[in-house]
Amino acid sequence: MRVRTNAVAKELLGGGLRVDPGVLTLRQTREDVEKGWQAMREILTQQGQIDLAEAVARFARRMPPPRTERERLARELKVTLPERSTRER
Repeated sequence: MRVRTNAVAKELLGGGLRVDPGVLTLRQTREDVEKGWQAMREILTQQGQIDLAEAVARFARRMPPPRTERERLARELKVTLPERSTRER
């Protein structure tokens, strides 16, 4: 994990994170998952299960955005590194 984190940190320091080849597949999968939750909500609404349908909608809205491991590491580094440098001063 340290090796991966260091590689991401070097990319960020070098000007930015390179695009992960799997990101398009990841985003398409997320879109398919969201469509599935929407279909479930519609079915539940049609069955009169309004509270459960709303719970499904809330769940779907709260799902974190899809990120590759490298994107997640980069985001964490961007958050923690400025905090660290501020604390060290």
